[in-house]
Amino acid sequence: MGHDLRLSGTDLVRVQGLAELDLTQERGRSCGRVGTARHDDAGACLEGLCGLLELGRNDEDLEPLRQLLEGEEAHTDPQPGLLHHALEAVEDREPRRRQLGLGVRTHDRADQESFLAVHGRVARMDDAQALDIATRAAFKGGRAALARLGTPGYLRWKGQRDVVVEASLDIQEQIVAVLQKECPGDAILAEEGPEDEPLSVDAARLWIVDPICGSLNFAQSIPFFAVSVALRVNGLLRVGVVYDPVRDEMFSARLGEPAHLNGRPITVLSVALGPEFWEQAWVACDIPHSGPRRKEALQAFPMISGEVLHHLVLGSPALGLCYVAAGRVHAYWTLDAQPWDIAGAGVILSQAGGLMTDADGGSWLHSDGSYVAANAVSHKWALQTIKWLRDQNRDRAKA
Repeated sequence: MGHDLRLSGTDLVRVQGLAELDLTQERGRSCGRVGTARHDDAGACLEGLCGLLELGRNDEDLEPLRQLLEGEEAHTDPQPGLLHHALEAVEDREPRRRQLGLGVRTHDRADQESFLAVHGRVARMDDAQALDIATRAAFKGGRAALARLGTPGYLRWKGQRDVVVEASLDIQEQIVAVLQKECPGDAILAEEGPEDEPLSVDAARLWIVDPICGSLNFAQSIPFFAVSVALRVNGLLRVGVVYDPVRDEMFSARLGEPAHLNGRPITVLSVALGPEFWEQAWVACDIPHSGPRRKEALQAFPMISGEVLHHLVLGSPALGLCYVAAGRVHAYWTLDAQPWDIAGAGVILSQAGGLMTDADGGSWLHSDGSYVAANAVSHKWALQTIKWLRDQNRDRAKA
C-alpha cells in the first residue's frame, strides 16, 4: 500500500485540531447548499494543515496524515448498491427480493488481476492491512460527517420514518474512494444506491459500508451516529470498524484478535450470576420504521422495560452493538436491521466476547433482520421475552 498509517486513540486526539479546522472551513462552504455536494480535493485538505502551521501547531506527528492526504484523490464514480443477506456465505445465499446481477464479470476479473500485477499491488492482503484501510476509510467518512452535521442537505424518504440525507451520499463517496484506491479489485456494498444496480453477490472480497448509521439522528442534528466499514472474505466477516466522529471513538476488530476502542482492548460486561442481575441491567434497542415488526417491537419494549433497570432507544444499531462490546450496556436488540447496520459492529462484538443471535436464537449471519446481542449471561434473558412474544404472535396468526 502507498501509506501505512494506523490511527490509534492518541493519534486521533492529536489530529483533533485538524478536524476542527476542516469543519469550520467546510461549514462555511456548505451552508445553504442543496443538491449533490462536492468534496475538497487533496490540495484543499492540505490547506487545513497549513492553517495548523500558521497557528503554531506544527506537530511532527501530523506528518503521516499530511502524507496520507497528499495521496488521496477525489472519488468521481462510486459504485454503491443494495443487497440484503450480504452476511451469508455465498453458497447459502438466495436472492429474496429480486434476481441480483453480477457487478463483476469473468473478463473483468482478468482485467483487474492484470491491473494489480502491473501496479505492483498484492491482491491478497492480510487482516491487519484490511483493518488499517477500513480505519482510514471510516475516519475520512467521519470527518466528512462532522463537516455536514447541522447542514444535512435535502431529505429523501425511502419509506415511512426511513430517511436518506444528501450528506450521506457525500460521506459514502469519501469512504468508497479510499476503498477503491487501496483495493481496486474488491466489490463494495454500500447502503445508498439504486435498487436495480448490478451487484457482485459472489465476490470473494466484499466491503460493506454504512456511511451514516443513525440517519434520523443525523438529519435532526442529534450527535449520535456512526460510520461503519466491514470486510467479508469468502463468506466470512473478518474485519469491522465503527467510528463515532462526535466522540472521536474508533471501535475496531479483526477476526481472532481482541476488539479495541481507540487502541485499547474492550470486553463485554461481566455480571454476577444472581437471580436479580437482569433487574439491574441496562438495555438498548432500536424500533423498526414501520410495518408488523414495528408493532411487534412496540409490544416488546414495555415488557422488557418492566424487567430491567434502564431501557433506551439509541437510533444507531452499529453503536448499540459497540456499546455492548465496550461494556456500556448489558444487551441490545432490534427486529429490523440491515447488513450494513451490523456487519462491522458484529465483528467487534464477537471479538469482545459478546454473543449475538437472531430473535429466535439462530445464527445472526442468516437473520431475517432481527438481532439480539449481549454478554453470555444476559443473552438468554434478553432473548426469552422477545422470542416468547414472537412465538405468541405467530400462533395467533395461524389461528
